[in-house]
Amino acid sequence: MPTQLFTLTESSATVGTAAAVSLCALAGSALWAVARLPAMPPPAVAAGGALRRLGDGFRYLAGHRLLVAVLAVDLAAMVFAMPHALLPELAERTYGGAAGSGAELGVLYAAYPAGVLLAGLLSGTFGRARRHGALMASAAMAWGGCVILLGLAPNLLVAVAALGAGGAVNLVLSTFRNAISQAYTDDALRGRIQGSLTVVLMGGPQLANMLHGLGGAVAGARTAIVAGGTLTVLTVALLVRAVPGLWRHDAGGNDLILYGDE
Repeated sequence: MPTQLFTLTESSATVGTAAAVSLCALAGSALWAVARLPAMPPPAVAAGGALRRLGDGFRYLAGHRLLVAVLAVDLAAMVFAMPHALLPELAERTYGGAAGSGAELGVLYAAYPAGVLLAGLLSGTFGRARRHGALMASAAMAWGGCVILLGLAPNLLVAVAALGAGGAVNLVLSTFRNAISQAYTDDALRGRIQGSLTVVLMGGPQLANMLHGLGGAVAGARTAIVAGGTLTVLTVALLVRAVPGLWRHDAGGNDLILYGDE
């Protein structure tokens, strides 16, 4: 027994030593690879405070029609077709849920992020896409269609499916919005452009809550939701017509000079 115990201990020590050597070799290889990377000096930072740099971002946005169209499509999808403020009323008055709570409201709130999660599991396929502008605009119009379906849904199951599909297409929309804005922006201004987009995109859902609340009070939840989805589809279609470069935008980059600022 002592001999077997000694043999087992010696084998464990050998395995531990081999693992430690392997980890050290891996760490050394990683450090060597990092050391071989070329120098990447940061771009010069413009003078001025944060507000001035944020203003630079907005001025850059205003001077490029493609970026303005990208932002407008995203705002239309958020402001017109984000019906979260009306979900409690929809759950209670349409699907018979408890006031302000209940399983009906819970599944309505959960359906959208569930759709985002499921689409995220398949997001590796996005890397093969080239028509980023067309995919973004199509996703925005599909989101509007999902919202129309939500407003017309005859039962809770259809409403949950509509919100889940809406979450999935919204992930596509946001993915290609970020891809276009980052690829189309100069390196020195990319942070400021993202800051400007963040300011706008954080305010969009709040404006959507106000508009849907007012619309729901005037016309009812279902009518307000359908109207918001319809406005989204029409607005995005008009933006695509007004800025052809958005639909033609290609990840290859060859169309940016020809069509990007049409």
